[in-house]
Amino acid sequence: MRAPDCSEHAALVLDLVRGRLDDRAEIEAEQARRSCPVCAAWWHEHLEGTAARVVGDQVAQAFSRFEAPRRSRRRAWLAAAAALLLAISGALWWRAGGLGGQTLPPDTTAMIERAFEQPASTDGDLNHDGVVDASDLALALRQST
Repeated sequence: MRAPDCSEHAALVLDLVRGRLDDRAEIEAEQARRSCPVCAAWWHEHLEGTAARVVGDQVAQAFSRFEAPRRSRRRAWLAAAAALLLAISGALWWRAGGLGGQTLPPDTTAMIERAFEQPASTDGDLNHDGVVDASDLALALRQST
C-alpha cells in the first residue's frame, strides 16, 4: 500500500493503517487523518466506501482459502518407538538377570540408613568433615568391600 502524498503526515497515517502505533501516536495519527485534506482524501479513497468492500472481500477470500497445517504424526511415532525400545531393553535386561546376580552386602542397607540419618551428634560423619552426607556413604561402602 502506498502512503498518502502528504509530506507532513504520510508515514504516521500509513503506520496507523498498519497498526504499528501505540495509543498516544494513534490518537495523533487519527487527528492528522481527519484534519489534513490530503490524508483524509487518501483514507477515503483507499479504506472507505468501495475500497473497504474490496479489502473486506479479499480478506474473506484469504480466510476461506486458509487450511490449518496438518499435525505431523512423525513425533507420535518417534515417541512410540522410543517407549517400545525402552520396554524391550528393560525386559531383556530383566531376563538376563538384572545386575547379573550381584547383590549388595547384607549390612549395606543399614550403613546407608545410618549415613543419611541426621543424628544429634556426628556419629555418621565417617570422614570427619562435620557433615553427614553422600561422601560418608561412599566411604562406608568402600570400607564394607
